[in-house]
Amino acid sequence: MPVLYAQQMGAFRRAGLDVQLTRATSGSAVAAAVAGGSLDIGKSSIVSIVTARAKGVPFVWIAPASMYNPAAPDGGLIVSTGSPIKTGRDLNGKIIATPALGDLNTIAARAWADQNGGDSKTIQFVEIPVAAQAAALDEGRIAAGGIINPFLGQALASGKARFLAPFYSAIARSFMLSGWFTTADFAVKHRDAIANFQRIIDTSSTYTNAHHAETAPLLATWSGITLDAAAHSPRMTNGTRIAAEEIQPVIDLLARYAVIPKAFDAREMIVQPP
Repeated sequence: MPVLYAQQMGAFRRAGLDVQLTRATSGSAVAAAVAGGSLDIGKSSIVSIVTARAKGVPFVWIAPASMYNPAAPDGGLIVSTGSPIKTGRDLNGKIIATPALGDLNTIAARAWADQNGGDSKTIQFVEIPVAAQAAALDEGRIAAGGIINPFLGQALASGKARFLAPFYSAIARSFMLSGWFTTADFAVKHRDAIANFQRIIDTSSTYTNAHHAETAPLLATWSGITLDAAAHSPRMTNGTRIAAEEIQPVIDLLARYAVIPKAFDAREMIVQPP
């Protein structure tokens, strides 16, 4: 996302939007700031905002950020190189690491296990940061880990881990991983600004998805990495226009695995582009 942010800032200014980009330490901190009014718009993972909405917080999605692309999966389940685990049934009774209990990786792992002969109710999930999961796997403290890039690539390159499954595909072939959100009240009171924001996300995402080489300098400048590293760094797919069908599968699985009380129509929390 850094390269997308860098390109969007110029587009926001050209559109007359006075935008200040603020970094936050977590999605929950962003959500709290947007709910409290200290931030107008935030970006967060899909699970935290859907969960907040299910609890009555009036958040609405206005634009997608990162998308799951099965052709280039950004995450997956890994096991040790010598592990006999091959199917969902093999995970029964095992310990799987996830960054946070009830997060996207948790429901993805449960869904993949259940769809591949396993019983996810027998799996024990433990919270381990993605950066530490490869070590936990190597030490035998976990049977599998739900991990994302760049840590996924590093774990596989070490030769100590192997890729078990692109577990996000168990949620849907394509869906929104993270997105831009605000409150329903702000969206109603600032329709023109939201429309401009959506248009810029659409335009900039379309460009960055198709121009990795051209945007490598932006990525290097924003991230503080070398130009060579930026040129060869894996890129996630950026979403263009918000769509209910890219959100509904996550809502349904969150309800199925009791992360939220019940499913609801994704269209209830979407501000459609003009």
